[in-house]
Amino acid sequence: MYSIILCFSLLLPLAVDVDIERDASALNNEGVELNDNTLEEERLYRAAIEKDPSLVEAHINLALLFLETDRTPAAVLALETALANNPSEPELHYLLGLAHAHSGNLREADQAFGGALRLKPGYVEASYNLGLLYWNPESPYGDLKSHLKAEFYWQRTLEADPNYLRAAEALLALYTEQGSYDVAVDKLLKFNETKLSDHALLNMATCLDATSRSEDAERYRQTY
Repeated sequence: MYSIILCFSLLLPLAVDVDIERDASALNNEGVELNDNTLEEERLYRAAIEKDPSLVEAHINLALLFLETDRTPAAVLALETALANNPSEPELHYLLGLAHAHSGNLREADQAFGGALRLKPGYVEASYNLGLLYWNPESPYGDLKSHLKAEFYWQRTLEADPNYLRAAEALLALYTEQGSYDVAVDKLLKFNETKLSDHALLNMATCLDATSRSEDAERYRQTY
């Protein structure tokens, strides 16, 4: 009996958690390489964070996993925890904004996106999504202020990246709805019609018709 117990005790080290042998970056990278096992991904990211709470990539990957699997409350909690350890990381603020916006917490989303922009003024995804936030019909800030702020943030996005097509299309929709056809044509005609979405093509055609440029308008309709 003694020999059996002795042999068994020699096997015990094999049962030790294999995560001990890997550093936080290795655990995070292993989670990234998985694409069909969300539970194992989550375990690996959590293990990486436990080993190194300052590893921003692991916090980001864990939050993205929660967002992609519609676990928004878990994403908010994970991001708030991450920001407690890494308050100067703009992407964490940006993702927290996305999570709050997805939950309908628009004021909290506003604060989070704003935090991302303060840390990284040229963060086009943050400024674009702030525009969407204010353009949202459920915006708590009132229609006029919302539209002005949406325009401001989408213009800011294009200043940082003149080829950011989604911001251009959003501005085009805003100007068309407001009847600001001249402004739309002046600022946005430079975008090649072959790159615009169908909805944007129709908006531009409307603006061109309204500014007596029917031939150009027809070209956009034919592209549609």
